[in-house]
Amino acid sequence: MEQRYEDTGLKFQQKFLEMDALTIGRMALLIFLECSAFITQLFFIGIGISRRPLEAFPMLIVSCSANSCIIAFSMIFEYGRRFYLSNSNLFAYRPLTCLYASPHLITRIFGRSNFVLIVLLLSVERLLALYYPMWHKRLFSERQCRMLMCLVACSSISVVIILCLCAWNNSNALVSPQCSLQQTSYTFTLAMAYYYLIGDSLSCLTNCILLFKLYRRRSVSTMNVSIRKRWIVIIILTNIILAFGPDVVNVMRLCGPVKRGVQRLCQFMKQTYAYVMVALYFFSCTDLAESMRRTFRCNKCSLRRAPILPGN
Repeated sequence: MEQRYEDTGLKFQQKFLEMDALTIGRMALLIFLECSAFITQLFFIGIGISRRPLEAFPMLIVSCSANSCIIAFSMIFEYGRRFYLSNSNLFAYRPLTCLYASPHLITRIFGRSNFVLIVLLLSVERLLALYYPMWHKRLFSERQCRMLMCLVACSSISVVIILCLCAWNNSNALVSPQCSLQQTSYTFTLAMAYYYLIGDSLSCLTNCILLFKLYRRRSVSTMNVSIRKRWIVIIILTNIILAFGPDVVNVMRLCGPVKRGVQRLCQFMKQTYAYVMVALYFFSCTDLAESMRRTFRCNKCSLRRAPILPGN
């Protein structure tokens, strides 16, 4: 049941809701960037599903793009909700009611949980495809790949159910209008921080093993090895800078004090990680990159061959 916030006796940081010109400009810029990322991910999905049949690697990349769309939509909703809070009466919520008032918390948890597991599957799939083809054929056939993605989605749904149970268990507490995940359930937030840290670390470790094996391999042509090494090195560096580092800072933030500027920087880096990683995997996949080139080439040809209408 909602209660007016000023009646609860709790102190709310009004500074969070103050919308001066600088804050409005920053929020508008963030919404624009998230909308651009959302449209870009939709474009990647369109390019991916236009190519049939999809093998395991392109299929997982398209799944990553879909989860990135969910994350971007959640962030757009969150920033828009901050504008709404600045012009509305403030209420204190119960944790479970907070989830109803802020559905972006659920969609963001679902999207990020999916994304972490799919990126881990991508690194494992590349490793098995190059060095263990028999295992790759068994685990990453088209049918098995669809089953793996269904299992990933079910695991993310179970994570959302656990979030709702934690919020229900914490039903006696009062949550500010901000409705952050940490206020809803601190234990769940800390568990998810470790979950992201472990998942991103395993992805980075698997890619490092793949890179090490590529350096040891002698039977592949120099051209192919150099291209693969280049993409894998970039993916590993992106994982360390945009995922592993912010994950460590997030755990430190939940366990102790961290400077506000460092927190904001790491949050921004973590938000861009999904979009950057999808772009890297997309362009490292020869089939998807070639499909994009053909799409642009066909569009240019159609524009050049457009008939001239009478009177023009």
